[in-house]
Parts: sequence; structure tokens; C-alpha cells
Amino acid sequence: MITDRKLRLIEPRDKPYIVSEDTKTRGEGRFQVKVYPSGKISFQMQFFKNGKKRFKVLGNYPALSLADARDKFRRESTNLQNDKDLSFELLTYGKLRKLYFKKIKDYRGFKVLSGVIERDIDPMFDDDKVVSEISIDDVKEVLSRPLSRGSRAATKILRGQLRLMIQYAIYLENSPDSPVKISCGIKHNVVDMVPYTHKHRRMDRVLNEAEVKAIWNNEKLGVNYRNFFRLQMALSGQRVRQLLLATFDEFDLEEKVFIIPKERIKMKDYSEHVVPLSELAIKIIKELKRSSSNKWVFPSPYVHNQHLSSRSLTYEFKRIEGVNEFCPRDLRRTCKTLMTKAGVPIHHRDLLQQHLKQDVATIHYDRYDYLREKREAMSIWTDFLEDIVK
Repeated sequence: MITDRKLRLIEPRDKPYIVSEDTKTRGEGRFQVKVYPSGKISFQMQFFKNGKKRFKVLGNYPALSLADARDKFRRESTNLQNDKDLSFELLTYGKLRKLYFKKIKDYRGFKVLSGVIERDIDPMFDDDKVVSEISIDDVKEVLSRPLSRGSRAATKILRGQLRLMIQYAIYLENSPDSPVKISCGIKHNVVDMVPYTHKHRRMDRVLNEAEVKAIWNNEKLGVNYRNFFRLQMALSGQRVRQLLLATFDEFDLEEKVFIIPKERIKMKDYSEHVVPLSELAIKIIKELKRSSSNKWVFPSPYVHNQHLSSRSLTYEFKRIEGVNEFCPRDLRRTCKTLMTKAGVPIHHRDLLQQHLKQDVATIHYDRYDYLREKREAMSIWTDFLEDIVK
């Protein structure tokens, strides 16, 4: 028999353990107390459903008194014996992982994020690990994996994903429109108790005209990487991912447009992005097509039938001699800055780079493609760029 005196005297152990009361009647469930290494004590109900052992969290002691926990147990036991629905078993890591993957599977970064989880979180937790048992020490150990590899940026991404997974567990238990009935007994996100600050590189690097010319004409830079630089500049600095994933069929050389599909557009409310092609850009694309047997404009030199990776691009750019370090994303900022100097009006610069539309009417109702204005801006920019690199 579990009593208040026993609860006050109960001692934690190295691993969580359960103290159960004997059940007098078959099918009524079993009243239990779970004791954690931290000293936390939780009331729970053990029962069987469809031949499988399940658990339901009743509450934590002493916030929930023993008398109130017994009352709650009796109500749930009555529901069980009357075959009414009970919340399912304590949420385990394996079930949470499955539900979370289902939630983010359509996200464009799913492949990367699922890879992060599989590489650094999965090895730390068994599938039957109860989510509410994930401790501060567990979080620290998970984050130590990328830190030991010297990857501080990956540590930030990993912490974010673990936090979102546990936050999703809280949502699943408490939201009225939760897709499943589960019990996790989590009141606060344990990841929030493990702060981590990653110092971001300042996003203010702009290549000057001399640097643009030097890289454009750099014969030591690999052909694939030099052509990416040239086309990125010729297209007025589109987003890196939009160009890396480009295929030749997205370039209509007769209509002189590059159509970036909606799936690769950063802002979800935006439609496809039409970029006018200058003669300079068309010349680069034709050269790329002649030397390629792949659908990708920039195929990977290492993986068959894959596009060039941003990591590989960044690495090669960092190796360029005589130019201060920059990354692929800096080319977008460089184009925006130099277009200003070239005399391209601010509204037309934003149109070329599909920058944020500020008002509801423009986002939802303005369906004019502004292609004429974009072509005028691209003409000014191309003349300026050709003067730089010649």
C-alpha cells in the first residue's frame, strides 16, 4: 500500500523505477508511483489495451496529493472497465519521432533535418525511452556530439530540432486538435534549460568591383564553381538554393526567362519567380549545357545525378587566393549593392530578387508579373556588370 509516509521516505536510484500496488480486480488497472533519479515522483496508471501494456500519467507529487491521485485513478479505472477511451501510453521517443517526421515531411529542409536527428539524436535514445524522462544531462550529451566535431553551427540546428520535438510532444498532449491521444506529462521544455549561444558571422560582406572581376576571370577556380559565380552574378543574385537546384528545363532561352518554381520560393505566399535572361546569362547557360549530360545546371562532381552542394561551393570560394573570405550568400548582397550603384531603381531591384512584398494587397491581389520592368532593370545591371569584368 502506497502511503504519504512512504512517499516522503522514498529514495531515488540511478535509474527510474516503479512502485506498484497490488490489484484486487482484473481489468481495473494498477496504481503506480514512478521515481526518477532527480527525486521527481509521478503517479501513473498501468493498464492493458489490445494486449499491450499502456500507461497514463496522473500527475506529479506533491503538486497532486496522494488522495487526489487515487480519486483520479478510480475515475480512469471506471472508464477502463466500461471500455471508455483512455489516453494512450506514455509518449516514447520512438512514437514522438514518427509523429514529428510525419509533421515535417513536406518541409523543404526535411532531408537535412531528418539527417540531423538520425545522426545525433537517435543514437542517444532508445525507441522506448519515455519522453518525460529526457533530462538536462541527456540534452547536454546530445549537444556534445556535434560540439566534439567542432561544428558549432550544427549544434545550434540540433538543439533547435530537439527543442521542437519536445515542444510538439507538449502540443500533442494539450491541444484539442491533436491528431493522437497521448500522455507525456511534460510541463516545461527541458531543452530551454540548456542555453546555447552560437556566434553568427556578420552578414555584411559585399564584394567590391575589383574582387568581382578577379573571381570572374579566375582560371584556377574550378569550372563548375566559376560558372556558378558568373551565372549568379548575371542573374542579379538569386537565392543560392534556387540556382543550385536549377535544371536546364527551367531556362527558356527563346522567351529569355528563368522560371523558378514555387517549391523553391522562400516565402510561402509567393508564386513562381520569373527572372529575365540577358544575352550574357544565355551565353553562360549554353556553355554549361554543351559540357553537361545531366539535368542539373550545376551537377555534383562527387555524387551521381545530384546537384552541387552549397557546402562544396562555400569550401571552394574560401580557397580563392587574393580575395577576402566570402560565402555564396554574399553574392546576393553584392548584386543588390552594385545594382544600386548601377542606377537600378530600388523597386526594380526588389522585383529582380523577389524581396519581401510589404502589404497584403500586393501579396494576395497583385498578379502582374512586372516582366517589362524586370527586363529594364536587368539591362542596366548587365551593362554595368560587363563593364566590371571585361
